[in-house]
Amino acid sequence: PRTTQFGVFEVGTNHPGEIAPLANLVAPDVSLLLNVLPAHIGNFADLAALRQEKLAIASGNSTLILPVSLKSETDWPRTITFGNNSESDVRGALSAPGLLTAAVFDDVFEINVPWRDPERIDSVLAVLAVLKILDVDIAWLVGEIMNLVLPEGRGNYRLASGVLVIDDSYNANPASMAMALRNLANVEGEGRKIALLGEMLELGDETEASHEAMAALVTGLDQVITFGQGFDACGFGAAHHHLGNIDELDLGDFIDSLGAGDVVLIKGSNKVFWQKGFVKSLVTALDARS
Repeated sequence: PRTTQFGVFEVGTNHPGEIAPLANLVAPDVSLLLNVLPAHIGNFADLAALRQEKLAIASGNSTLILPVSLKSETDWPRTITFGNNSESDVRGALSAPGLLTAAVFDDVFEINVPWRDPERIDSVLAVLAVLKILDVDIAWLVGEIMNLVLPEGRGNYRLASGVLVIDDSYNANPASMAMALRNLANVEGEGRKIALLGEMLELGDETEASHEAMAALVTGLDQVITFGQGFDACGFGAAHHHLGNIDELDLGDFIDSLGAGDVVLIKGSNKVFWQKGFVKSLVTALDARS
C-alpha cells in the first residue's frame, strides 16, 4: 500500500545474473547482504562467483550494509559494515552469556539476547545497521530482541512427552547445519542427543565434501540418522544409520525408542522434512503417547 512506511524484500538467487535485475526492480533505500555461504551454489563456479552475484544487490542510490569481511570486495560508494572487530561500523560480541554489547558507530548498547550463536549475533548487528541508516530508534529494538520468536522450522524448541524436539527443518546448507549441530551439542540435559539430518541440495561440486564435513560435528551424539543421496557415502560411526528418504523411517519404532530428557534435532533441505510435515507428525505422535 502507498501508506506503507517500510517494506522488506528478500532477493535470492540460484543462478548467475538473477540478483541485479531483482534489486533494480525493488529499488531499495538500503541493501543488506547478510552473508555469503555455500547455499544454492550448485550453478556457480565457486564461492567467489556467488559472492560477486550477491554483491549485486546494491542498486540505485541505496546504502549497502555488508559484513566487514566483504568490504574489500566492492567499490560501492555508500557502505556500512558490521562484524565483531574494531574495523566494523556496527560491531559487537557477547560480553556475558546472553548479553550482547554492541557499538553502532559511537553509541553503545547492552542487549539481552536469547542466543549465543555467532550467526544470530551477526543478524542482530545487521539489523542495528539497518535501523541506524533509516533513523529508527535503536533503543526500541533493545527491549524487543528477547521477545522475538523464531519462524517455524528455524530452530524452534518443542517439548512433547518429555522429549525436546528442535525443529530446524525448514531448510539447510553447510553453515546452517553446522550451527544446528553445535547448538545441539550445547543443549543441557540428562537424556540422549539425536540428530535426524536430511541431505543438503543445490551444492553442485561441493555436495560430497559438504556432507562429509558434518562428521566432525556429530562425534559426540548418541544417534545420527541421515536421509537422502547426499549422505550416501558418509560413515559417521557406529551410532549412524542411513535411509534413502524420510518415508523409510518407521516413525512408531523411532518414537518408542525415545525417552524423557532426550533431545532430537531435525535439520535438512526443505523437501526432506518440511514439505512432508515430518515435525508435526513426530510431535503429534509423541503427544499421543503421553
